[in-house]
Amino acid sequence: MCLVVSHRKDGVYFELGLAQPVRWRRWSRSVFKLAAKWDKPVFLNIGAAWSRWCSEMDLKVFTAKPLADLLNENFVCVRVDRDEAPNVDRVFQSAIGGGYPVNCVLTPDGKVVVAANFLPLQGSAGEAGLMGLLTRVAELWRSDRQSLLRGARSLDQASPSQQPLRPSPSLVDECVVRLLMDYDWGLGGVGVGQQRRFPQPTVNRLLLSYASRSGDTLGVQASSITLRKMYYGGIMDQVGGGFHRNADAEWLVPSFEKLLVDNAEAAFDYANQYSATRDEEFLDALNLTIDFILSDLGVEGRFAVSLASDGEREGEYYTWTPAEVDEALGSGLGAVGRRLFGVHPIAVSADPYSPSRETTRGVVAGRVVLRRMLDIPDLASTLGVNVDQAWSILQDIRLKMKTYRDTKRRKPRRDETPYTYPNMLAVESIFVGYAVTGFSHPEWLKRALSVLDGLTSRVTRRLNGGREGLAEDYGASLNALLTAYEVTGNPNHLELATSVAERLRGFVLPEGFRDELRGTQTLSKLDTPNESPNSVCLRGVLRLVAILDDASWLETVGGLLPNLMGGLSRYKEVFVAGLYSNLDKFVNGPVHVVVVDAGDGGADALHRAGLMGYHPFKVVERVSMENLGDHPNPAVRGLPRDERTKAYVRRGWRSSFMESADRPEGVLNHLKTLLHGSYNY
Repeated sequence: MCLVVSHRKDGVYFELGLAQPVRWRRWSRSVFKLAAKWDKPVFLNIGAAWSRWCSEMDLKVFTAKPLADLLNENFVCVRVDRDEAPNVDRVFQSAIGGGYPVNCVLTPDGKVVVAANFLPLQGSAGEAGLMGLLTRVAELWRSDRQSLLRGARSLDQASPSQQPLRPSPSLVDECVVRLLMDYDWGLGGVGVGQQRRFPQPTVNRLLLSYASRSGDTLGVQASSITLRKMYYGGIMDQVGGGFHRNADAEWLVPSFEKLLVDNAEAAFDYANQYSATRDEEFLDALNLTIDFILSDLGVEGRFAVSLASDGEREGEYYTWTPAEVDEALGSGLGAVGRRLFGVHPIAVSADPYSPSRETTRGVVAGRVVLRRMLDIPDLASTLGVNVDQAWSILQDIRLKMKTYRDTKRRKPRRDETPYTYPNMLAVESIFVGYAVTGFSHPEWLKRALSVLDGLTSRVTRRLNGGREGLAEDYGASLNALLTAYEVTGNPNHLELATSVAERLRGFVLPEGFRDELRGTQTLSKLDTPNESPNSVCLRGVLRLVAILDDASWLETVGGLLPNLMGGLSRYKEVFVAGLYSNLDKFVNGPVHVVVVDAGDGGADALHRAGLMGYHPFKVVERVSMENLGDHPNPAVRGLPRDERTKAYVRRGWRSSFMESADRPEGVLNHLKTLLHGSYNY
């Protein structure tokens, strides 16, 4: 738990939720000036509201007065909220290799002396304690500083100079080949033998895109395996929908926090996969994820950004015993639910559920993590019903178990801070889900528009105002506005998107987009595994160029990409798939669909078809005949003013519209034809 803090005039922070005696300060340059003036090291703690281990340190470590006295006397103490300042977090994650909390001792000039994740107050055999560690650091700082500083590291916030790399299709192909060589065909995901698995949204998109344009079905097979493993695994909340942040090697036992950003990206992935394959399981995963965002994270005018992994026992809210399943479903349906979700007997006892020996797979603190053990055909066969009835029974089981869970258990703590970046990612994904499902969920559209309503051209870090937004806030807002324009045809969304993009120009450096408009020059190229800010911004700008034929932005991107791609060979492909996806879009160009509405009632079907059909880089517009002459793109203004509604299609940057269609199947056929390779998955 990262506690809510309040600011005092002297720059010291104090905790509202706990009587925590550490005098925390805000991250700023002045902190390091103060440390130099006082000749003290800086103690930095970076935490997250949803992290169980951050909560453990807040409750059991930083509340200890002896530690607080040690910190207050010998260090300048700084606390950073990972969600509030991800640009700071990204710098120091490299010091520890990932995970939360981040605890660092820094010199007044910002070098890292000590870096660690969770530490208990007192050490034990083979385990360091924070009290002992900081006592030793304080002693060395006073008596033998040189030995302490000998291993100090500088964390360069700017990307090192790299030889620019000329963008070409072969770079994308080589990246995909390396990803597939490292793909785990048994368990899904890139990286064989991993202990923990995170969803890899940019990898899935790149593999799907590659398959669609090359005709090599390995890409779509790989992305489908990963998304299906996640859908069946414990990383997905099988009762309430939504995905946990990560899980073990088999996608079975998760860390139980749920983040808006992860679920927004998962919804986007499942929407794309469903659009390309029309697989009902991907549609079900999409529905479950968006419904979770709306129901569990929905707040008036925005979405909460996380659910913590609360509970006296790890995963208590999400895990089950066999008896609880029977109580929730009744004796008849209980046996089906236990088999469906793998709620096996846990230990040998007189309990009638117990087997002859203990089974521990998927058990956390004596309770079972749910995962799907039966697909729909197997469930139908088990129950002696047809497939449609099996889907209905599955939904009924989920609803009854969720109702039981929400009635009997305390819900996890929710962080309702209205951060712009994850909210806009969620808005974009909801719009995309609404589009690929054929406008079948009007409530999704209504909720997404309500969150988008408060956006202005000056994007702030939080939706309700405040300090200037980071590059990721602007990039996510640009993508959300463009998707809203595609779905609704409202030109106001396009106008605002253009204004947001103009402000985004202030973030452009020769090497890419910087995190902040002023101050740090940190350039975030790496997916972590969430899409990097540079990738989010590039994706939005490329989409805007495709709609407007903006030669200035196209030239800017053409200048950025060689520098951005230079040096990426130093990183594993899984961390740079987002940038390679944007390179793929740039070198292959977009497909642009414009539905010119003549008012004869035919526009709805053509518009839906354009949005539902899959293409890795597609923009869709719906323009009324009356507004055609006001469109900012000359190529669109020049389209014929026919008596009938028609869809016009073009491919490539700043090209002419070559194809037209007046029936939905014609639009879909154009999209298939414009793919480089086979589309039959």
